[in-house]
Amino acid sequence: MKLGEQLSRASNLIVDLIEATNDIDQKKKLRNYLTIILDISGKLVDEIINSDTEKYKQANNAFEEANGKIEEAIEDIKKVAETINKIAKAIDLAAKVADTAA
Repeated sequence: MKLGEQLSRASNLIVDLIEATNDIDQKKKLRNYLTIILDISGKLVDEIINSDTEKYKQANNAFEEANGKIEEAIEDIKKVAETINKIAKAIDLAAKVADTAA
């Protein structure tokens, strides 16, 4: 398994652990580890992926829009469905970038 796959797997497993444990201190520690893994993943993407391509720019813009919607949804929980659609679009575009880079 490649490093990107390992980071993704670890992120998902940590989320599962967060949900499984009832210990608040363990949840805090696991959330911190998850943040670190996601930061590492972001740095790797920024270093490896060519940001000059149109696909990259579309994916980046889509995530910028999705992140804005997430922030709005936090403010107004009724916007969650709209936010989920924006996240799905951003993920689809980022997957196309990843497929091109592979």
